[in-house]
Amino acid sequence: MYKLVNVSKIYGKGHNSVNVLKNVNLTFPNRGLVSILGKSGSGKSTLLNILTGLDAPTNGTIYFQNKNLSKFKDKDKKTYQNQVIGVLFQHFNLFNDLSCLDNVTLPRLISGDSQTSSKNIAIEMFKKYHLEYLMNQKFATLSGGEKQRVALLRALVNNPKIIIADEPTGALDTRNSYLIMDELKALAKDHLVIVVTHNAQLIASYEDYRINIVDGTTSALACKNIENFQLSKNKNINHSVLFNFIKLHLKRHKIRNIISISSIAFASLCTLISFGYLNGAKQSVNTYRKESLLYSYATIAKKTIVEVPDSPIVISKLTRPSLEEISFLSDEIQSLVVENNYQAVFPIAPTFHLDHKNVDDVEFSPVYDFSLYQNIFVEGVSPSSTSFLEVAVNKEFVERFEYNQKNIINQTIQLSTLTEINNRDSLGKVIKDEINFNQKLKIVGVVNEFAYLNTPRVYYSYLGLKDFLSNLLLINYSARMGKKVFVKNIIDEADGDNPNGAYSYNLFINDISEVDKLFLLKEKYDEEKTFDITSTSYTVSSSYQSMTDVVSTSLIAFIIIVILGAIFIIVITSYSNFTQNKK
Repeated sequence: MYKLVNVSKIYGKGHNSVNVLKNVNLTFPNRGLVSILGKSGSGKSTLLNILTGLDAPTNGTIYFQNKNLSKFKDKDKKTYQNQVIGVLFQHFNLFNDLSCLDNVTLPRLISGDSQTSSKNIAIEMFKKYHLEYLMNQKFATLSGGEKQRVALLRALVNNPKIIIADEPTGALDTRNSYLIMDELKALAKDHLVIVVTHNAQLIASYEDYRINIVDGTTSALACKNIENFQLSKNKNINHSVLFNFIKLHLKRHKIRNIISISSIAFASLCTLISFGYLNGAKQSVNTYRKESLLYSYATIAKKTIVEVPDSPIVISKLTRPSLEEISFLSDEIQSLVVENNYQAVFPIAPTFHLDHKNVDDVEFSPVYDFSLYQNIFVEGVSPSSTSFLEVAVNKEFVERFEYNQKNIINQTIQLSTLTEINNRDSLGKVIKDEINFNQKLKIVGVVNEFAYLNTPRVYYSYLGLKDFLSNLLLINYSARMGKKVFVKNIIDEADGDNPNGAYSYNLFINDISEVDKLFLLKEKYDEEKTFDITSTSYTVSSSYQSMTDVVSTSLIAFIIIVILGAIFIIVITSYSNFTQNKK
């Protein structure tokens, strides 16, 4: 049905831009159940909006029936959205005040069908799915499972060729989740069903094809030939439905409408105050982001574009570059120190123990020189830059363990993690060493970081870890080789493809004033797609700046609307709700 060629979606401009989808190339089959999996913020909803025609790609082309979807005329796009696709939402998006039958009838009325014909077809849909007992009930009175099944009828009433389900089981219990997925799987025999979800375990037994999205990049999708069909001519919308709906809305919500008018004045005042706050926040965000031990730390990896054989899909592969390949960094940033990344010996979020409480969502981050950040320590002192056994924590960590900042100083936390390192001897036999970290670390300081980092963190000395690993013996491998071999030796000698090594180098900047140079290099190589420079501080602050830009623009527009159209706000709201449900 669909073919996506080099599709990208970028929000914002210049330094504040966020690349949500990155050169996506996909071809969808004409039928079957296609799952789209990814974490929150990975680009699932953006891809969904592009497929439904609610949003357009920044770059690239999306073809439907071999025609550019972005160039559809308004009339063709309305026909496509109302007759070709049926959308099933996580939170249903039906009218609570209408009966289930009225909700299901509404899409056909919008298409221009008569009241009698629309109602008869809707009744047949309820009978087909054995839901007649729900027809005359108000939608608000139904259970979650019943609501989603009625929402499915609403999506199917115009007999669409494509069903798009956005987290259809996200608000349901296990039993109802399986019921909905059973019905979608049955529909997939004759339709293309696209299910956006993060529940890989549930979807695994239903999907025919899978698309994984990670940071806007998609995995391969098994494809079939595209089968064309013609768009039927869309009838004129039944405008009486619109006016009757607005009238019903005003009548049923008289008190709420009075309150809405009163709220406009208050909203105007709040908007002006908020706009002033956001404007100040935007100007000071560059100052705030320096209040983090991660500010001068980043990693760099080499980015290689890999083409999948016999497929239009392109994959970005990250490997550790050679020191010669990144020698230019030292020319650009005088205080830069490039070091091996030893975090391969730790999981992404190791487990910490304190007072019989375990926390496993803590980030364990290296710092090269604690003395650069004396101003953000609010309790205790900065750890020694040469000892792995002294650490600093942020306020989120203190709160997670239910301590206060003073009492947590000099407490001992235990780092528990198990890592496996495999090596081969001269005969090619694999020698396994298990490294069991049960290390006690002393908390000597608490930092007050940039508030939008939000993650509990433990900061350790990079040089201290380096020395610690220099003395950590690989017992089994040493015995086989007849000499002492330490963990640091193995990681240092590992090339970019060796699983014992990391795919990146650590970058530490010892002069805070030079950090912005690194950020400029990151933006340059993000565009060239040759190196991947990862900086938590840059990502968070850029996202925050983009958010403030969007909110500021929205607030200005809102003020203008309030001034010019206050007396019409209820009618506008009713019409907006109607057209949104029409879509």
